[in-house]
Amino acid sequence: MGRYPFRECVNEVMRQYTGNRAESTLEIMERRYNRMEKDLNLLRSEGRISTTSPKHLTVEDIAVYHEFLRTRLVNGGHVCNDSIKKDFIDLDKLCSYYGNGCIHDYKARCPSLSSRKSSHRLPVMSEKDLDHILEIASEVPDSDFWGLRAFALFALYAGAGLRTVEMVHAKAENIIIEDECATIFLDHVKGNDTYGEPRTVFIIPKFVPAIERYLRIRRQYLDLCGAECEYVFFSHKRFEILTDKSIRQIRGNVEKACGMRFDGRMCRRTYGQYLKDKGVSIENVSVNMGHSSTKTTERY
Repeated sequence: MGRYPFRECVNEVMRQYTGNRAESTLEIMERRYNRMEKDLNLLRSEGRISTTSPKHLTVEDIAVYHEFLRTRLVNGGHVCNDSIKKDFIDLDKLCSYYGNGCIHDYKARCPSLSSRKSSHRLPVMSEKDLDHILEIASEVPDSDFWGLRAFALFALYAGAGLRTVEMVHAKAENIIIEDECATIFLDHVKGNDTYGEPRTVFIIPKFVPAIERYLRIRRQYLDLCGAECEYVFFSHKRFEILTDKSIRQIRGNVEKACGMRFDGRMCRRTYGQYLKDKGVSIENVSVNMGHSSTKTTERY
């Protein structure tokens, strides 16, 4: 094992996953492993763990690492409980690849890492909250292109139930608006390289004006800049596809402007609940949301 044992193991394992996982999944795993490497190297330099090699990490090393993450959480760091659980899932993949069961053994000591979320009904956004956001969106002037972009992005989150990866790859030409009926065809979806299938999604009418106005100003903006871009949302300077992180930051601008907190999953649940409340069959709700089966739809 060389000077960077953790990175060498990550590179080997990621090569095995390449072609067997969606590109977006691989990007998320890579970001997690980069963060883990930095933290484990710090702990090793301080003499708090015996190694950074996934082949040789011990249960005691994992206990120190877990406490390090929890301390950062308490002190206001960027790691949340859900993030810690996801980190441990990917670290377990890495260690298990080399026959090291340290994560499995540690979880036996710490059941909270293996606990499942309760199956109670998850929250959706209220009509009042949605109307409040759309009212603020209507007050954004045509001259504020980036403000219009932020609210159009929210409109596709809550009005079409798009996932972040689907938002990133959404194409302007695939949005069809006729009278008050609008749809968007998604040719790049979650699990695009494996189980996912392209689909056409119904857009809730109340969100259409925000999307339609943005598309109009978007076209004017591109013409003014002498640029072209197929994606609905693009970067400031290069007119290129945005990253998942950029999409989330734009959504955060809407949260700040409205004084509310929400995430993409809450928007998706709101979309699904709207369809259900309007009498749409569970089969059609499932298709619109891109679920692999109606069981997933029923669970939420």
